[in-house]
Amino acid sequence: MARWFTQIPLLLLLLLLLLLHLAEYLGVGEARTRCIQSDREALLHFKRSLRHDLENQNLLSSLGDGEAKAECCHWDGIRCSDTSGRVVMLDLSPWTSYDVIGSWSLRGNISSSLLGLRYLNYLDLSFMDLSEANDWIQLLYQLPYLKNLLLPDCNLPGFNSASLSVLDLSGNNLSSVSVYPWLFKYNHSLAYLNLSSNKLGVSTETLEDFGEMSALESLRLRNNRF
Repeated sequence: MARWFTQIPLLLLLLLLLLLHLAEYLGVGEARTRCIQSDREALLHFKRSLRHDLENQNLLSSLGDGEAKAECCHWDGIRCSDTSGRVVMLDLSPWTSYDVIGSWSLRGNISSSLLGLRYLNYLDLSFMDLSEANDWIQLLYQLPYLKNLLLPDCNLPGFNSASLSVLDLSGNNLSSVSVYPWLFKYNHSLAYLNLSSNKLGVSTETLEDFGEMSALESLRLRNNRF
């Protein structure tokens, strides 16, 4: 009996060492990075493609290099999937603006780096000057999970996509010719559509086409040419 009791401290010590080793293996007690490295690199590449005025040089400061900012899922405007850790939302609208004299606070292109964010389903670049984004249609069309696209007042040309459920293209000076041909042919999945403040006209046939968009719940057409 006495021999058994003398072995108890040794057994407890071995058990403690085992638990410490297991905790280290599982990463208990330390912050584990959930952000996928390829998504982080795509975000940083996209950030480097943007331009801003000197007075706005601190824009997007949370999107940074270095070990301290390795967790891109915690960056402002970024949301990751709880299950996969992949970036599913990119929202730059808190940093962008368009003033009364026609000046954008953030400019740039929709670069191919966004294709690295394959699981992106929400993209908001509201009030960002994208006038140089000549191939943005082709690039965004390659994001298979993109459902919500918000690009109001971005100085854009036309667009074509068949899978979106939310589309905001208000304030882009779009004409009927640049919008209606693809809109009524492909976008039967749209639930929310905002085409306000463009150069669109309307006819009886156009209204009938809108009526055939079976999923449409909200349609905004104010400040157009009708």
